[in-house]
Amino acid sequence: MIDRRSLAMVWDGARSGLVFKGQDGSLGSTIMKITPFLVESDYLYYFLLLKQDFIQKNTKGTGIPHVNPEILGKLRVPLALLKEQIDIVEKIEELFS
Repeated sequence: MIDRRSLAMVWDGARSGLVFKGQDGSLGSTIMKITPFLVESDYLYYFLLLKQDFIQKNTKGTGIPHVNPEILGKLRVPLALLKEQIDIVEKIEELFS
């Protein structure tokens, strides 16, 4: 199960590393659920979008590419105070609109 507060990432296949915001529902076997902890969900989403190319270029596996859990686990999210995370997200969304 996944909800709107969670994120999802394609774990294997040509689109591995693709990240998107969760919706209420179920997940397939090639989608990984990311439940934010001590970080605002949209802040983490934009950080992972920033790192998406890096994740996709560093997959593992020969036949079917998979997200490399070592690479993903070594990513360091720059944590700001919660209010600053929300301000950063608002600024990003303002720039995207």
